[in-house]
Amino acid sequence: MSLAPSDRQALAEIEHSLAAGDPKLAAKMATFAALPPGDTIARWKLLSPWRLRLRRTAMAVIALAIIGIFVFAMIRSGGHTGAVPNVSAR
Repeated sequence: MSLAPSDRQALAEIEHSLAAGDPKLAAKMATFAALPPGDTIARWKLLSPWRLRLRRTAMAVIALAIIGIFVFAMIRSGGHTGAVPNVSAR
């Protein structure tokens, strides 16, 4: 589905005025313009740096919590894994 030439011209004018008014927005628009048709950008690339940092921190906290629960469970059970001792060695 393609746009009419007048619609493309209107969009180009809007893009130009937005890019002239906000350099950061212009840089983001250039990222999308560089993508081949039908290609998408990874979602994490669109996140701001503080959101990326927050996401990494949350993942680390979750991983540490899981490890902590595992260690706590091992301490509570006395370190026994439930394995049967080898009695044939006598």
